[in-house]
Amino acid sequence: MGDTFDFEPEKLQELVVYIAEQSQVDPGFGAVKLNKILNFADFYAYRKLGAPITGADYQKLPDGPAPRQLLSARARLLQDGSVMLENRPAFNHVQQRVVPKRSAKPVLSSEQLQVVDEVIKALWGKTAREVSDLSHEEPGWLLAQDYETIPYRTAWLSAEPPPQDVIERARRVAAEYAPPR
Repeated sequence: MGDTFDFEPEKLQELVVYIAEQSQVDPGFGAVKLNKILNFADFYAYRKLGAPITGADYQKLPDGPAPRQLLSARARLLQDGSVMLENRPAFNHVQQRVVPKRSAKPVLSSEQLQVVDEVIKALWGKTAREVSDLSHEEPGWLLAQDYETIPYRTAWLSAEPPPQDVIERARRVAAEYAPPR
């Protein structure tokens, strides 16, 4: 489907550590929210910076997009002692939370960190259900089939119809450049 990027495993691992660090006191932070922050950050970076942060492949899952490479990245982080998993009650279920045991290594650019910080701030305090519902409004998730990879280029699509002035301008341009009948 095009628009593939080189996957950068170290960036995914350090992004997980960074997000866990920044989200330690967010009561809604758990596994589902981690997936959504990663997704929104990579797709927002693609729009804003021209490339995703990690290059991970995001698949359509029932709770929203998730990076295919996250479980192996998390396993490496657990194995080397960089993070631990903590289960705790939250919002009528058990929340599995990644807890950092160290600070993130400086592998992300300042522009990438700014994107991640904006996403974390936008989702702060929201529950897993709320961020999952937000991800279900994204055109990429809506267009993909279950378990299919969501192309990064869908970040340019909008679920909102264009404003009326844009439609009228497009009609004028189309009429001006239409071939004679």
